[in-house]
Amino acid sequence: GGPGLVLVSGEAGAGKTALAEAVTARLSARGWVTAWGRSPEYEGAPVAAPWTQITGALPTSSAPAATETGGDPAVARFRRHRAVLARIAAAAGRGPVLLVLDDLHRADADTLDLLTAVAGRPETGPVLVAAMFRTTEIGPELTSALARLARAEPVRVYLGGLPEAATGELARSVGGQEMDEPAVRLIHRRSGGNPFFVRELARLFAAEGHAALEAVPAGVRDVIRHRLTQLPEAVRTILKQAAVVGRDIDPDVLAALAGDEEPVLDALDRALRAGFLTERGGLRFTHILVRDTLYGDLSGLRRARWHATVGEAVERLRPYDVTALAHHFTRAAGRAASPRAARYARAAAELAERRSDPHEAARQWHQVITHTAGDAVRERLKAVMGLGRALAVTGRLDEARRLRAEAAGTAESLGDPALTAAVITAFGVPALWPRNDDEHLSRQIARAAERT
Repeated sequence: GGPGLVLVSGEAGAGKTALAEAVTARLSARGWVTAWGRSPEYEGAPVAAPWTQITGALPTSSAPAATETGGDPAVARFRRHRAVLARIAAAAGRGPVLLVLDDLHRADADTLDLLTAVAGRPETGPVLVAAMFRTTEIGPELTSALARLARAEPVRVYLGGLPEAATGELARSVGGQEMDEPAVRLIHRRSGGNPFFVRELARLFAAEGHAALEAVPAGVRDVIRHRLTQLPEAVRTILKQAAVVGRDIDPDVLAALAGDEEPVLDALDRALRAGFLTERGGLRFTHILVRDTLYGDLSGLRRARWHATVGEAVERLRPYDVTALAHHFTRAAGRAASPRAARYARAAAELAERRSDPHEAARQWHQVITHTAGDAVRERLKAVMGLGRALAVTGRLDEARRLRAEAAGTAESLGDPALTAAVITAFGVPALWPRNDDEHLSRQIARAAERT
């Protein structure tokens, strides 16, 4: 009658998502309500995005939607948590519910906090939460969340490699042909039983036979590189450009980068047939490792130039997408890109603040400081104060105090009373006074206020 939690872990390509899809299909057939939330691959996504996806997929009810942002970050966060919990409880009041959180290793702090809240509230009702994450990408925030989740006594499932017999079954189904035992043993040894690696090697075997398997060194990146050599040069170039666009591919942006739409569409068709891309859930790379292999093989100069071109295309097609624009222009080469990088990073930071996502805001304010010219002192000061606010909200108070002290000193040295007033009053962060008291900084700000 209460919530249950299953933690599914394994390396990339181990089959975590496939397992969750199979469980979802089985429970849906038994009348369960199911909803998925995936942590985005890109930076700058809305805070707690997986829970927004989940609550949007649950049956409608009188419970409030979990979309409120802006205003006081602490108040917005409290209301968001309350809305998510109410929507889930309302759905569970009608029958059992399965919630799937995919790619938890990329989740933001708010997503992890909500998972802890859902799993730890008996009044939530009959809700089974399945959360998947990569064992190779467990960061500090996920480590802390897993420690808190231990109180919920989760079922832990680790997906290792497939045994040899299952490897042969999968390889034969992917290759669409019979495969002798030596080939199966070789694929199993090369892949370690990782389902994603097995699929790649099986496709290679189907195209080239035993000799190709013997020649391929261990590691899926080498398998992907070898398979890419089977494509025409023009198709490989389009795939490399698509890797700069991102795992999710916008054909219009890609066409702007490549220069001619028809060859792009031909190349995408060929890549789809070869299994490098999929149209399930939109045009995207079949696996993040495919995109990362292509992107990592580009030279730094070419990567930067293509980011600049992609940024210009997004600027024409989606000028409102400031997060994507900040991403591409901050990775572009040359000082000519820096003013736009700073401008869009500032817009992305302000958007993150309105969404009550201080971690993303801090990252973007860092980019603003990096890409602002050294003589633009006032613009840098605004970015420094923005970074200080974001760091304070995330608990990094010592860094926030240091930045505030430096900013106040710099503002006073310019002899501009209005600027000094703006800097010393910019720290609008909800906090407990005794915890945040700093006598030295307090005296500095008091003196600056008196002089101003």
